[in-house]
Amino acid sequence: MTKQKIGIRVSLSCEKSRSKAMALVARTDGVISVGITGDGKDRLEVVGDGVDTVCLVQAHL
Repeated sequence: MTKQKIGIRVSLSCEKSRSKAMALVARTDGVISVGITGDGKDRLEVVGDGVDTVCLVQAHL
């Protein structure tokens, strides 16, 4: 499979929430890396191989 880059807009108000979201997403099958981007640190940028985007978003909810 090929690598894919997924951007998810999130509403995270504190560093603890950001850390929890990153840890949760990082456990998803196929995820290679996770980072927080955006001016307001309001986007999770996920790089993975064969990541199921629907499962990824549902896991975050």
